[in-house]
Amino acid sequence: MKTIFSFILGIALLSNVALADWITYSSGTNNNLSDVHFLNEHTGFIAGQGGTVLKSTNSGSSWETVTVPAAVNLYGISFPTNLVGYICGGNTTNAKIIKTTDGGNTWVALSTGPVSTLLRDIDFINESTGFAVGTFKNIIKTTDGGQTWIQTLGGGNSSQTLSSVKMLSAQEVVVCGWYGSISDLIYKTTNGGTDWESKTSGAISQLSDIDFVNSNEGYIMGGNVILKTINRGGDWTAIPIQGYSNIAGLKFITAITAYAVGYNGAIIKTTDAGFSWSLEASGTNASLVDIDKTSAHIHVVGADGIYIRAGNPIGIQNISSEIPSGYKLSQNYPNPFNPVTNIEFSIPSKGNVKLTVFDITGKEVGLLINDVLSPGTYKFDFNANHLSSGTYFYRLVAGDYVETKKMVLVK
Repeated sequence: MKTIFSFILGIALLSNVALADWITYSSGTNNNLSDVHFLNEHTGFIAGQGGTVLKSTNSGSSWETVTVPAAVNLYGISFPTNLVGYICGGNTTNAKIIKTTDGGNTWVALSTGPVSTLLRDIDFINESTGFAVGTFKNIIKTTDGGQTWIQTLGGGNSSQTLSSVKMLSAQEVVVCGWYGSISDLIYKTTNGGTDWESKTSGAISQLSDIDFVNSNEGYIMGGNVILKTINRGGDWTAIPIQGYSNIAGLKFITAITAYAVGYNGAIIKTTDAGFSWSLEASGTNASLVDIDKTSAHIHVVGADGIYIRAGNPIGIQNISSEIPSGYKLSQNYPNPFNPVTNIEFSIPSKGNVKLTVFDITGKEVGLLINDVLSPGTYKFDFNANHLSSGTYFYRLVAGDYVETKKMVLVK
C-alpha cells in the first residue's frame, strides 16, 4: 500500500456507537511506519521507512526490530501462511521484495524481475502465487514463491501509482491507485493477470486501500470517497464521505462496521457500510497510514513510529476461557431479532474459526469471523441493519466441526 495523505476534517456525521479506547504503545522506532499485519491474535508485523521491520508476539504490547536485507522504505506485507511471508518496497530506482520461511525471524532478498521501481503493496493467495504493484502502473506476478517474477501490466508514467492489491483467487485480482493528483485507477483481471480491465468508479480520488468483507462484497478507500462492489470488483459505486477527505487506510470489522485512518491522528468509524462516519479520539496527532484487526484488537500505524491499539468494540467477545468439552454453536438470541442478535459458540482447541451468514438462497451476506481463536466460549453481536427482513442462516466452521442454524430478521 501505503502513503500518507493530507486530511481535512469537517463536521462528522455522528452515529450512535461506542468509541474505541485507543492507547499508544512504543514501537521502538521513530521511522515512519507503512503497514501493519497480524497473523493471529498474538503475532504481528510492521513495515516502514529505511528497511524497518518490527515483530510482536504479545498482540502489539511490545515490538522488536527484525534484521532484513533491505535499506529502502518498505510498504506492503503479505503472509499466506504463518511461516511464509513477503514484504515489498523500494525507491525510484530500486524495487525490493524480501521473504521469510520461518515466521519472520529471518529474511532473504528476492529478484523483482523486469521491474526496478518502487513497489507499494503485495498479496499472495498461497505460498507460491502472488502479485505486487507499484509506481509506473507496474504489476508483477510470481507462481514459484517469488523466485521469478513476470510483468503483467506496466508502461505508465511516474504519476501513475498502484497502491493496493487484493487477490480474490489465483485468477481474480483487484488493484487500485491514482494518476497524478486527482484521478483514480482501478484494474481487475479474471485470468491471472494475462489481461487487465480498467474499471470506472465515477469518483475522482487518490485510491489507497482495498478490503473485501466476503467473496463478492468489497470496498476501496481513498480521498473523500469509499467505493463499493457487490460483484467481486466487476463494478464499483462511489459513496462520498461527508466531512472528510484523503483517507489512507481501511479495515472492515464486520460486514457493515469499519475504521479508516488518515492525517493528524484521524480515525473515523462507520456502522452502516460507509454511508456515515463518526470521528474517534486517537490520542495522537501523527499521520495514520494503515490499520489491521484481530478478534480482540484493532491495530494502527503511521508517521514517526506511531503504533496505537484499541480493543475491538464490535463483534466477538471471549465470555469464558474455561475449556469446553466439545464444539458447540448455540441458537442466536433473540430470535426473531431486529436488528441485533447474539451468536454464541464454544471451541475446545485452538484453531481457525469461521462464522458466516447466508441468505435463504445460499448467498454469503456476511463474514463475521475468520481468525485463529484459543479454546473458550465466545459471543458475537451481529448487527443486521444492512439486511432486509427474512430468513438467514449462520454457519460455524472450526477444524472438522461444521454446524448451521437458522435465524429470522423482522424489521
